[in-house]
Amino acid sequence: MIQNEDHNRIRRYLLGKLADSEKEQIEQELLANDDLFEEILIVEEELADEYVAGKLSREEQAAFEKHFLATPERQQNLRFAQALNRYVRAEANRELVRAEANRELNPTPVPPVYWAPRSWIGRVAAVVAVIAVAAALWLLIPRSQTPRSFAPLTLTISSSSRDQGAQSTRVSLPPGADALKISLRLPNPSPPAVRYRVELLDDNVGSRTLETTEHDGDSVVLVIPRAELRRGRYAINLIAVQAGGTEQPINGSYYFTVE
Repeated sequence: MIQNEDHNRIRRYLLGKLADSEKEQIEQELLANDDLFEEILIVEEELADEYVAGKLSREEQAAFEKHFLATPERQQNLRFAQALNRYVRAEANRELVRAEANRELNPTPVPPVYWAPRSWIGRVAAVVAVIAVAAALWLLIPRSQTPRSFAPLTLTISSSSRDQGAQSTRVSLPPGADALKISLRLPNPSPPAVRYRVELLDDNVGSRTLETTEHDGDSVVLVIPRAELRRGRYAINLIAVQAGGTEQPINGSYYFTVE
């Protein structure tokens, strides 16, 4: 059972309302506390339900759209919840119309379970069955595909290149970490952006494009699964994506070395 204090702290964490020190504390706790990860999943589901139902305040709604929906997985889950909500509402309205039409044609009251072969109860049962199947499939997905614990790393941009001897932060992933969660400090000033993407360069694979998971006015967060990291030196180039899709590379790079 989630205590009220922990529940509020997780809720503020997911909405991007915690200070950096508090966010780092939660992310450190995730490395050794599997129960905390389960609690975060519960609060994620609660926030998505409240957003779909229109129960979030205006401030919470804005924070939800900016921080919580920063990952493609959360966006996909929300689209499913919205589609299901629209389906249930539409079926309820259609059932009311059918019931009214039936009363006009058949004034004698008849229990709905007998006169409506495709009754609302049957439709709800079908929707519940679909949800159950979707939940079962989700549970069958190996948990290793979704990082559960993170090793935090904060990087500052450097205007020097690797050839010019730019400083590289050394990082060693602890045994329990599924991924490296990198916070990229934005330079000041930074170009306006609606989102960011990064180019990850290393000596083993070369260059690859990755999507960021969240961002605010001070930093951009990037998560790299442990399986995609090898020993060696890495460089990150950050690209600001502006309204309309225009991309503007940010001068400089972020460097780190996996040991």
